[in-house]
Amino acid sequence: MTTGLAESRALYLDHLKSRKGPLHPSRREKNVAYELLSLHPELREKSEEEIDAREAELTEARRRVELVQEKNWNAWHRRESSDFQDARIVAETGEPNSGWNQYSINDGTANRKTKITPKLYITLKDYLGTSGLTKHLVNRLLKDLADAGFNGQLKVPDNPKAWKRFDHIVIHAESMHQLMEIALPIARKATGPRALEITTGFDVPGLSHTEFDALVLRLSRGERIPVHGGSDLAKAVDALKDEGVFEIQDGVLVKINDRREELAWASR
Repeated sequence: MTTGLAESRALYLDHLKSRKGPLHPSRREKNVAYELLSLHPELREKSEEEIDAREAELTEARRRVELVQEKNWNAWHRRESSDFQDARIVAETGEPNSGWNQYSINDGTANRKTKITPKLYITLKDYLGTSGLTKHLVNRLLKDLADAGFNGQLKVPDNPKAWKRFDHIVIHAESMHQLMEIALPIARKATGPRALEITTGFDVPGLSHTEFDALVLRLSRGERIPVHGGSDLAKAVDALKDEGVFEIQDGVLVKINDRREELAWASR
């Protein structure tokens, strides 16, 4: 386990909350809060130019991993992975070219009894190298989770942009019990020392865990956040209106009560 800014998502969020002035000296984009929270830990404090240079240095490694992922994806489509009957391809999540390959395991998350989706983020150290995101690791996780009776989904990024912007393996669970007592031990055993960190997260309707945290960060810095009808934030506010998570005044978000973990455990 590392220390400092790379230690955990929660510590990095707290660090950004206390930062005076711009969140990042070389970033001025509208979604800087989300961008910083979603980056691989080793890239968080670097400029776009430094990140691009790092990516250029890893052209061969990137090509190798991309080839592995493509072969694995195609094999699953052709049902060549016959050892894993309880896990199946869903789709490239969201819209086309979303950057993720997603697998559903056993019953998936169809029987989830809460509006909160608990998840694991697995961040790998050598994420573009031979000991990082490999076909063997993905298939081992799928098999071990399916054999253990886990209900949920696993997704891995399938392109260079996603590799540097997001965590490298994400596991969604049907419940907190399934996440903590089945998925977490399996993830720790399968990844071993190649994992930089394994952390929990909680999606809410309309917002990913990182998008939610980005809102918390923006509010902490005094930003005015209107709630527009039809927006993802509006969907989240409506879905959790009885849970006391969001406080709205005159169409503006004024406070967030982060009850995600509490609500996820409530459906145990």
